[in-house]
Amino acid sequence: MTTGMHAEGPRVRVFKERSTDIASILEIVSEEQASVQALVRQTLLGLRVQIVHAEFEDTPLRGRLRIVEFDGSPIGRGRAEVIRLVVERVLREPRDLADTTKREGPDELG
Repeated sequence: MTTGMHAEGPRVRVFKERSTDIASILEIVSEEQASVQALVRQTLLGLRVQIVHAEFEDTPLRGRLRIVEFDGSPIGRGRAEVIRLVVERVLREPRDLADTTKREGPDELG
């Protein structure tokens, strides 16, 4: 359902693997498509999170990313929530689409 997406902005959710019960799938839904993939990848890198696999569809942009910690270990529940909040905040921020290189993931937690 995409009605009202513009008013709500991007949506970010974290899912657990059914077989392991470990939070490892980050889903992003956004009407805005320009630079979102690069911004998400850069934000995750700044958080020291590794993307193992990514799938993106258009209109609206929907991305499902299988993620792990930078060292390959699973992402815990609390960490998954931090990742979700940071990615959501970064996607909601107004930005110059030509310049997504100045984002600093971990520092955004304040």
